[in-house]
Amino acid sequence: MPMPSAALLLALAALPPGAAAQQPPRIPTEEQIDRACATGAADTLPNPFRDVRPEHWAYKAVLNLHYCGAARSVRKTISAS
Repeated sequence: MPMPSAALLLALAALPPGAAAQQPPRIPTEEQIDRACATGAADTLPNPFRDVRPEHWAYKAVLNLHYCGAARSVRKTISAS
């Protein structure tokens, strides 16, 4: 196995403790997303953004835009065609 580069080691050392061990968020199904968007509960879905914490004042709006925003409507329309 090749040795990691010095730049990679420096980048990993700069991460907060435990950040490198974090698992990526699970990906919700289309049905889960549809249900959450219909009930105004997009903030209950996994947070795909590392820099937006649940305590942040815009958390609910950011997740709502991510999961239920206009881009989602366009994707669903295109896939239905």
